[in-house]
Amino acid sequence: MKKHLLMKTLLVALVCLVGGTSSVWATAVPYNVGSSTSDAWGTAFSDVWTMTGDGAVTVTFTNHCATTGNNWENWQLLCGNSNYTPAAHADGDRYFQLRSDRWDDVSGGVGLIASDDYFTDFKTFQNEATVNLMIVRSGTTVTVNVAVTKSTTTRTMTFVKTGLSGTLNFFLTQSLSYMTITQQNQTTEMAGTVTCNALVNFSNFTSEKTADTEDTAPSSVTGGKGTMSTNNAYQFRVGAGDYRLGLRNGANTVNITSTEYAGSKDIVTISFDMALSQMNANDKTSYFYLKDASNSDIAKVTMKATNNSWSEANHYLQEFVDNTLGLVAGDIDYAWSSEDWGKKVHFTITLNYLTNEITTTTKCATANNTSSTHTVAMTNTNPIASFTVGAAYNCNYRKYRCQFDNLLIQTEKGDYNTTANISLSFKDNEDNDISALYTGTSDFTPEKGSTFKPSDYYPAVMYDENYKYTYTSGGDDFVVSANAVVTLVYTKSARPTYTYNVTANYGAKNKKIVDGVSVKEAANYTYYYPRFILDGTTLYEYASSTDANASASYWTSTNTNVAANANYTLTYNAIEGECVYYSEGEDIASKTGDYTYDNWRAYMSNGKSGVFDSGALTSLEAGNYALTARAIGRASDRYIDIYKDSKADENKLLRVTSQNNGAEASSEFTLTGNTDLIIDGGSTSSTNNGHGCDYVYIMKLPDNVSVTVTEAGFATYVNSDYDLDFSATSIEAYKVKVTSKGVATLTKVNNVPAGTPVLLYKDGGKTEDIPVMTGAAAVSDNDLVAGTGAAVATTVGEYTNMILNNIGGNVGFYFAAGQTVAANRAYLHFATSLAPAAAARMTMIFEDDDVTGVNEVRSQKEDVRSEWFDLQGRKVAQPQKGLYIVNGKKVVLK
Repeated sequence: MKKHLLMKTLLVALVCLVGGTSSVWATAVPYNVGSSTSDAWGTAFSDVWTMTGDGAVTVTFTNHCATTGNNWENWQLLCGNSNYTPAAHADGDRYFQLRSDRWDDVSGGVGLIASDDYFTDFKTFQNEATVNLMIVRSGTTVTVNVAVTKSTTTRTMTFVKTGLSGTLNFFLTQSLSYMTITQQNQTTEMAGTVTCNALVNFSNFTSEKTADTEDTAPSSVTGGKGTMSTNNAYQFRVGAGDYRLGLRNGANTVNITSTEYAGSKDIVTISFDMALSQMNANDKTSYFYLKDASNSDIAKVTMKATNNSWSEANHYLQEFVDNTLGLVAGDIDYAWSSEDWGKKVHFTITLNYLTNEITTTTKCATANNTSSTHTVAMTNTNPIASFTVGAAYNCNYRKYRCQFDNLLIQTEKGDYNTTANISLSFKDNEDNDISALYTGTSDFTPEKGSTFKPSDYYPAVMYDENYKYTYTSGGDDFVVSANAVVTLVYTKSARPTYTYNVTANYGAKNKKIVDGVSVKEAANYTYYYPRFILDGTTLYEYASSTDANASASYWTSTNTNVAANANYTLTYNAIEGECVYYSEGEDIASKTGDYTYDNWRAYMSNGKSGVFDSGALTSLEAGNYALTARAIGRASDRYIDIYKDSKADENKLLRVTSQNNGAEASSEFTLTGNTDLIIDGGSTSSTNNGHGCDYVYIMKLPDNVSVTVTEAGFATYVNSDYDLDFSATSIEAYKVKVTSKGVATLTKVNNVPAGTPVLLYKDGGKTEDIPVMTGAAAVSDNDLVAGTGAAVATTVGEYTNMILNNIGGNVGFYFAAGQTVAANRAYLHFATSLAPAAAARMTMIFEDDDVTGVNEVRSQKEDVRSEWFDLQGRKVAQPQKGLYIVNGKKVVLK
């Protein structure tokens, strides 16, 4: 929106800026209202403009009138209720008749404010002039703004009428004149319209004031819009019927209602006339303030003259006490002696809330209405809430000689509707309409003043069944200023077809899992990868499918600009072990249905899982097994169960609770003979089938694992894969607990769960097959920690680490000192307060539960003064390496 600075240009600009779509009127513009300057009053009428709510009408016409005769013989605006029309314009239905000479039939001109030179050469100026008329309705208030322009001069008039309700009809008529209407527009979009906040003059005063008398003045003045509260107000008249406000010792204020406060894109214009006189003493000032709702200053000007000489030539405004508007002394004339309205100054103050600037224009009557303009930054950007004018006069009758009149405060609504509609039309290079191919939004609302770029709003390529359309031209970048239709041209060509092959690469083998699928370009062909491939007894897992994000399990073709034969190779990694059963959930024979939930495809080969009530899964022979399954469902109360033999709680091998993107669980079990496995699905809170099995695979565990203890007799050991059973083997397994300072107690463990670190013992060493089992109970009170292949420090915080070593033939736990411990080995990790003395090894005490148990390990170099006996009870004088009885305990001598 063009932002103006001068009040005289305001109304002209607004006629061009009001948004909205023109109504369809009875008469197309241009059209005449009347035909000659001799047409009698009310013989011709314009179209009727009807407002049922808030809105604005803008009309532009060329006025034709006689240059002699009465001023009122000219154009006139009529307003009435819904019954008031040109055909039936009874006075009872009329609300007001506004004439071009600022008179209305309701109040005889009260509530009208015109530019100060409105009546200069009135009839000759009105003839052949361009009149811009704006009628704004806001609630029950109607504001009429008029701008009459001839050559480069514009004269304005504002009229406000309050208390109007219901439907309002407006139309123009004439008297000894005629009009050529060139534009008319009606809209409910208020952007750019001007509403009146305050309209106060003093022409309705009846008493008058002279220099030597004082009368009681009213405490408030009600204007055409708004009320000025006064402090010691003074009514003043210079000529007959020409009343003004005399500024005395105090302030006079007009408040703006909060509902009319300016917004961030609005412009507030304040205009008034002011004459200054007899401020030739230091204690005399005159001022005006603009304040916000908290009474803080937005602008402030206080004026005074300091020359006390009684020579008229030396009297002029010399000083500003406050001046936030950037005014200078030459902007304002001054009457040195008695009141002189002929030296008035017309002020126009514009607050632009879009640019946060205040522009002030002053026009001195005594300087041939020469204007001076100043613009300053708006330091307080809050909405204006009040205007105050006043003076500080405290000497006799001179205190009324500064005069004020014709206050007009108006708000121009900013353009808050910042968008413009752009409709897109699509054609191919053969001029065929292809708009149906575009599935997006056809109407865009880019920011006004922005550059419209085609690539921001539509696809570069579109397709139908047989053709491809590539954008060629149209909609070149342009600055958005209005609604527009943009035609986009596409070049048509044959739509390419692509053939897809997908190959799985696993081990030394390749398997084609998609073979020669033909897909047209941009056909959005979707293929779901299989999570696993079972080849014999080896199970291969797709390398990327371990990502918990379900979307990793499928791809959608993006075949633009690829070779005609698109080969996708998927790499699979083998899962160790012997797989005896594998299936995608939807392929299991006993399923009762397929299940797919939104975008959670999990790792299904075709985007579905199997839904189960109950049914056979597979049959297995005796042995140890590891079972893994994945479930998917709408909520966590859904699940799948897998049983052996029958659906009984004691036979349940696994329950997998569903999650939206799938959940996986595993368990191990042992079968003693051929056994059927059963799969079942359900819910803890409902019976619906929102529970799917994604996949199931069963790995057969080995019967035993080979374990070696060297002839040193001791070794640490960790098996990460299987539970082991040492109950019937010659190699013994122990957990180790540091029980006192420098002493570790070894407690035998028969069943060792996978991943549990233990100390193995076999006198003289041995390699032996240890049976694999399932369901081994967890081992507690164990200070052994599994190695990671990294170096181990002696101390970590408040803990000490010791590693099993053979130093000089003495096997035991020694301080770690940064040595590396392999992932299948272990080391002691215990509180430092229990560590042995420096350089010493840990003493190991065996805690046996039978008479053949070993109670202690000693070195040959240790004290052997006690009596030693072999296992047959014979006393041994010089014990060598072996097993002995010492003080009732079994001791291993290393």
